[in-house]
Amino acid sequence: MNYNQFCQNIGYTDKGTRDWDNVKVRAAYVKAFRPFFTLTELGRQMGKSHATIIHYQKLKFPRDKFYESTLDIAEKLRGTIPEPQVDEDEVMVTSVLNYDYLLEQNAKLANQVKELEAKLATLKQFVNGI
Repeated sequence: MNYNQFCQNIGYTDKGTRDWDNVKVRAAYVKAFRPFFTLTELGRQMGKSHATIIHYQKLKFPRDKFYESTLDIAEKLRGTIPEPQVDEDEVMVTSVLNYDYLLEQNAKLANQVKELEAKLATLKQFVNGI
């Protein structure tokens, strides 16, 4: 669930300003969904920098009913997101395939280096012969 979907679910329109209600909604979303997204991803969703997301994480709104209810809804919505299931066999196969691909690319690059070194040696001979 991204930030726009969250706002739609709670019936809120973020006006993109520094109005306290906007800040509280963003802070609640960040607090609830930070485990699912990186700082950069959260920032992209809100049109903010990762530094702003860090700032939102640090904000405290003690006894603010609007913030508390928004955070409560965010945490409930977060709870509806299924945890991603990882198939260990698939991860191993993917890792092996990536390893083989990297070995192949390494061999190609090593050949390119040898070819360039040979050209460089030829150029050096040409320059020294002049």
